[in-house]
Amino acid sequence: MKDVQNQQPDPSRSITHNDSKRDESDQNVSRRRFVKLGLAGLCSYSLLAAGCETYSPPPMSTYQLPKHRRPLAGTSAASHTPIKTADVLPPKVMHRIGSIEVISRKSWAKKGPKLNQANKMNGINAITVHHDAILMDKCSYQIAARRMESIRGGHASSWADIGYHYCIDREGRIWEGRPISLQGAHVKKNNPHNIGIMVMGHFNKQQPSRAQLNALTGFIKQLQRKHRISAKKIYTHQELMPTACPGKHLQRYMVSIRKNRTLA
Repeated sequence: MKDVQNQQPDPSRSITHNDSKRDESDQNVSRRRFVKLGLAGLCSYSLLAAGCETYSPPPMSTYQLPKHRRPLAGTSAASHTPIKTADVLPPKVMHRIGSIEVISRKSWAKKGPKLNQANKMNGINAITVHHDAILMDKCSYQIAARRMESIRGGHASSWADIGYHYCIDREGRIWEGRPISLQGAHVKKNNPHNIGIMVMGHFNKQQPSRAQLNALTGFIKQLQRKHRISAKKIYTHQELMPTACPGKHLQRYMVSIRKNRTLA
């Protein structure tokens, strides 16, 4: 049975694998795990106040990378033992949407969407912008790729796939999420025909990077042209639902680029 696509998380509820009749975006965020765990690697996250609560973040160990020592051929750097599949990312694959380069999900996703649980998009007429409410510093390609897979895994434990269609990391890289042919799971009662874009960071606590803002603006404009989306149909999460997402700083930016007609 396909998930009902048009509900939003209730933080007071816990998630079980028998909840498939709820909207895919009805997922509880477990924050205590982040408070107790640290992060090793090139990118750091701190989970703070509520924002776009659409997945349960995985343990921080998920983002740790092997130590940077030259390994023997076919072995890991630290122990010269055979490399585990989980430690190796797929080859990087890019595609273009107009003039914009996007990192294909083949570059990071271990599995595809569960098509029997997903609804088809059947046309596009809106875009909604989110944040993930987790502080982010500078982030390597490898860390961002592992983060994408962790989000997908969290969502896919109960639902069809990652809820967002695209994500933008701190360096301005655009990552393909759920296939655009499938309805997302990111806004209660507003998922049909609506592209979900998540910008990584906590924008009540930090400013979006210039690279993120440039990537977001250019990408929205490209999607507008491709799908003939009016500026009046470019939303933020909090404009459709009572939520802090996408944070005050990104919200202010979105309001400004609509007001000054950057988004035609």
